[in-house]
Amino acid sequence: MGAETVIRSCHHDFRCNSPSDEDVPVLSFLYLAFVRVVQLVCLFGRSRNDLAIEIVILRHEVAVLRRQVD
Repeated sequence: MGAETVIRSCHHDFRCNSPSDEDVPVLSFLYLAFVRVVQLVCLFGRSRNDLAIEIVILRHEVAVLRRQVD
């Protein structure tokens, strides 16, 4: 005879409430603050070579955009 497995279902009353109009600016600020903190952590983790390469790429993009405007 095999072992009998009893599976119990667990019912939770989860509600998907949308945030109130008062909570939206707070949640938006918290999200933006979190994104900026993550960006700072990533920035400090880069080496000088990575930053130099990024500067060269950004200068190239600016040059391309200037040619499109003229």
